[in-house]
Amino acid sequence: MSKDQGNPGFSVYDPFKSSLCVSVSSRELQCSMWPVGVLHPVQAQLERFEAGPGCAAREGGAKETHVISVVCLFMGTDLEKCSII
Repeated sequence: MSKDQGNPGFSVYDPFKSSLCVSVSSRELQCSMWPVGVLHPVQAQLERFEAGPGCAAREGGAKETHVISVVCLFMGTDLEKCSII
């Protein structure tokens, strides 16, 4: 994951890698990457909740939660465009 200079507090999430992101300043986001594997599996869950700008997380026990936004536009029955924010 690379630094996002144009949108403070936002970054593109790669579902094939896990990341730890730290906001250094209001204009810079630094992320460390690790490959997804047995020690850090990624599991998707359909859930929606509101959060303001910046980081949002929910914790339940020893589990880590990454909050992402997926937006899909459909034209007819075909998937035209999906964005993961």
